[in-house]
Parts: sequence; C-alpha cells; structure tokens
Amino acid sequence: MTRRCRWGRHWRTSWLGWVWGPAWLCGLGLLPAPTHGQQLAPLEVTLSAPARVPIAAGYAWMGADQVDQAYGRALCLAAPRTQAAGESESAACGVARFAQEGPVHRVYLDAYAIDRTEVSVEAYARCMFALQCPALMLPEQGDLPVTGVHHAAAARYCRFVGGRLPSEAEWERAARGGRTRRFPWGRQWNPAVARHGGLTGRDLLGRALARWVGPGGVDGMDAGRSPYGLLHMAGNVWEWTADYYEPGYYGRSPGVAPRGPSQGTLRVIRGGSFQSTPDQLRVTARRGMAPDTAAGDVGFRCAYDRVP
Repeated sequence: MTRRCRWGRHWRTSWLGWVWGPAWLCGLGLLPAPTHGQQLAPLEVTLSAPARVPIAAGYAWMGADQVDQAYGRALCLAAPRTQAAGESESAACGVARFAQEGPVHRVYLDAYAIDRTEVSVEAYARCMFALQCPALMLPEQGDLPVTGVHHAAAARYCRFVGGRLPSEAEWERAARGGRTRRFPWGRQWNPAVARHGGLTGRDLLGRALARWVGPGGVDGMDAGRSPYGLLHMAGNVWEWTADYYEPGYYGRSPGVAPRGPSQGTLRVIRGGSFQSTPDQLRVTARRGMAPDTAAGDVGFRCAYDRVP
C-alpha cells in the first residue's frame, strides 16, 4: 500500500518525516493528503514487508568441521584489516573463534518461512507509523536495510508483521541449504557477490580503502543468493537471531528444533556486514552481541511459523 503525503521538507529530516511532523501524521492517516494545486515537496511512503520464502520441514546441517574451520581461519589471516574491521589479527583469527563453529551436527526443523530480504527502512516505517516500534532517524534511501535497531526492537517489528526472529538453526539452514556450502553461493569465496569489508587499495597517504562504505539496497547482490533464493545472507548487515549466544552450545544442542541456551547475556548475530572480512561471511560463522546494542551494521529479517 502506498500513501502519498506532500508536506514540506522543513518538517522532516528523513524520507519518512520527523516523528512530530505533518508527514508522520499524514502517514498515520491523521491528516488528509493535500488537495490539488498545493505546491509542497513530495513524500511517498510504501508500507510493505519483505516477501516470505517457505522452507519445508526436514533435516538441516549446522556447524563447520576442522577442514572448514581451517579454511575460515586462513581467510581471516589473509584479509587486510581496516580500523572499521575492528579486532586485532590475533584476536580476530584465533583458533577458539573458529572452534565454536563445531562440531558439525544435523538437526530437524519444522516448516517455517523467512524473509527473502533484510527488513528495509521502508518496511520498518510501517511499524513506526502504527506506534508499535521505537522511532529511529532513518536515511533518505528507503530500500536500505534498517540498522541501529537493538534486539528487542527487531523482535517487536517481527511480532508486528506476524512473525518472530529466526532461530540460529533456521537462519543457517536458509543461508546454507545442504551440508557442503561455505557461503550462500557455494564453497569458495567470491568477493564480487557480497557487500563486505574487503579493500580496493590505498589512498595517496597510504591508508587502506574499503570496498564498501555502507550497506546497499536489500534487493541487491542477486548473484550471491542462497539456495532458497534469500539475498544478503552474507554481507551487507549482520542479522539478529532469537538465540542466546554460547560459544560451546553446539556440543549439547538438541537434535530437534534447537532454540539456543535458555539464558545468556549476548544474542547471536549472523551473516557479516559491509565491514566484515570474508571469513565472517561464511554460513557457519557466529558471533555474540549485547542485545541493547544498536549498531550501524546490524539489521535483521523475520521468520514465520505460518508457511505461505
């Protein structure tokens, strides 16, 4: 559904309008759209959610064996690092970080559906307009993934559209398909099909130049899609999952519909971002983040118990 609101730009600081401005009230339907002949700046807000991809009930593989863990560590050690990439080489590429991806194990998952794309700025606005999600300062480009969203806000949006955040197991199955893939597109790293933290060279002062300086539209990088057709399961922005994070959880994970530890201080994020080195874009890479973190390279997508 699209509602056209034509209130002047001096009332708004982003494409959807500042929360107390007439554009916001028009989007809610509390103000009428201006009549014909008014000379005001256009604002078009699309109230839509991502398409949902059904995934049948069945068995799925999780985790990386020692060969794949070694492959990931080799990618990590070979990657030039920028300040944006974060950790030092010794911290980022330690054996323990990759060991948490094992052992390889098979789990049974009930049927579910999952968003084809990350939740966009435009889609999140629908929840804001209904006063069901925290207000954010959003960028002008509505097809970007919404970021700066903490875990509770992401979960709240998913409830608003009739879903929930995916479990870590559901996320990995949607990204991986079968057992053999290291990335959504296959076994080998391909820098051309994901928005990642790789480097393009150096500037005149010798400083490293990042390939990407921000996320791209949620419908981009089709060549890097997963076996189920999902986009940006590697790169663009990290994605919240429902599970608490525990490094050694795979050693005691149940074989049916695992939902992570019952408690914890961190939540699992998956997929890597436009700032991440290639090893972090592998389908088995996992990381914990404080749930109250609202980072500029972390977004989310939703899962659903009702399969279309």
